[in-house]
Amino acid sequence: DIEASVLENAGDALLKKGSKALDDGEVAEAKLSCQKAREMFEKAKAVARVAQADEVMRRILHEEERETELGEGQRLLEAAEAAIDSGNFGAGRTALSHAR
Repeated sequence: DIEASVLENAGDALLKKGSKALDDGEVAEAKLSCQKAREMFEKAKAVARVAQADEVMRRILHEEERETELGEGQRLLEAAEAAIDSGNFGAGRTALSHAR
């Protein structure tokens, strides 16, 4: 089926683009490309390729979770710094322990 082949090739290009974006730290771009690739693979009824796209999506979700955790840690470090700067060492110590 020519249409399925075209869809699978387009999905493959999008999946490669998404994987590269993820490697480059561009999580939002990676997610968008991977979702589009998965749609192409589904339309082409390429079950194995859908599984590949799902695996990349798992990597993307893991990276999103890591970024969220890093963002929360950064906010806690900033709160600790502000507390220490204002002389509230107990609050600063508490914020630092939570940031770990």
